[in-house]
Amino acid sequence: NGDMSRMIVACVNCHGIDGKGKSPGNSMFPVIGGQTSDYLRGQLINWRKGERVNSPGGIMNIIAQKLTDKEIDSLSEYMSGL
Repeated sequence: NGDMSRMIVACVNCHGIDGKGKSPGNSMFPVIGGQTSDYLRGQLINWRKGERVNSPGGIMNIIAQKLTDKEIDSLSEYMSGL
C-alpha cells in the first residue's frame, strides 16, 4: 500500500495490481510478482545500497532507502506469492 507519510509510493503504481506490470513488455517497470523472495530481497537491498541504479529517476533507490530490514523481508515474501 505504500506509506505516504514517509513518501513511499505503493508498488502497484508502477508494477501493477498483481506485480505483473502495468503494460506488457515494459522493461521500465518489470514483473516482480512471483519472483523468489530471495531474489526480491536481494534486489531491494541492492537498490538501498546504491549497487543497483537503473530505475527511472532513481525511484527504487529512494524507496528502498526508506524501507527497514523487516519491511524488505515482508515485502519480498508478499510479492513472491503473487
